[in-house]
Amino acid sequence: MARTRMIKPEVFKDTDFAELSFSARLFYIALPGIADKEGRMVDDPKRIKTDTLPYDEVNVNELLEELTLGGFLIRYEVDGKKYIQMTRWQLEQKPNPKEAASLIPSFDGVG
Repeated sequence: MARTRMIKPEVFKDTDFAELSFSARLFYIALPGIADKEGRMVDDPKRIKTDTLPYDEVNVNELLEELTLGGFLIRYEVDGKKYIQMTRWQLEQKPNPKEAASLIPSFDGVG
């Protein structure tokens, strides 16, 4: 389910963010809208594309990899299922306290 999220203006002056391609920057701005309360989502590029950039000719898996290499995401697996954690979530987002708790397991730092 899509959620209303704010993007802090500081992100546009972040030098690490500036190193990303234009497509990756636009994609990153769209991701909080599909992330859960903890900044997590299922790692399903086809579904993520549908939810973020449905009208654009982009390879979402490549954009996810670019954001992972840039330190903006962690892609991980738990019990054979793939997930994504937005690494700057706590700095950039303040989810509604009434939002449902995350059902996605957290990244344990192994892997």
